[in-house]
Amino acid sequence: MNSHKGFTLIEMVVALTILSLVVMATLTGMRTLALTQTKLEHRADNNAELRAVNGFIRRLLMQAKPVPMFMFGRSEGHYFYGEANELIFASPMPIPGQQGGLFAMRISRDQDKLWLQLREGINFVIWGEEEAYLLADKVEDFTVSYRKDRYSPWQEQWNRNAEQYPPGFVKIALKVSGRYWPELIIPVRGW
Repeated sequence: MNSHKGFTLIEMVVALTILSLVVMATLTGMRTLALTQTKLEHRADNNAELRAVNGFIRRLLMQAKPVPMFMFGRSEGHYFYGEANELIFASPMPIPGQQGGLFAMRISRDQDKLWLQLREGINFVIWGEEEAYLLADKVEDFTVSYRKDRYSPWQEQWNRNAEQYPPGFVKIALKVSGRYWPELIIPVRGW
């Protein structure tokens, strides 16, 4: 009789197969966990950016001031106008190292970026190379709508003229990095 003690070759192959399956499942789980963590961090960063930009734009528009405009002694309406893709208004802007007061502001999309441009003084000069601050990157859509009061229909354009006051509400729709942000509907309270 042969009384060798130990494992047979088949037992060793089965044990190694089971061990390799357990190790593979563990590594796959760890990799999935790492990818999930990365996605969650990216989503958290996007949400933080969304809250910061939305809050900033909301504060600026809620502080907007009805600056009457005159040209050659004739009323030209108020300094608040916009198209479907830009918004121009006057609002206070605390900038460190600069004197306070009202600034002319322009929020617009240029290529895939949302910009805020500032200008000291309120005037009819066409916007050009003023200093610009990046509000959001990878912007695929930026749409602005206006309405006089809560019962009026939304309009794509708000012209300044002698009869028309600034709008009561501004709606901003943004699509950034393939995701629509919640629409901002801001009451313009400065009037």
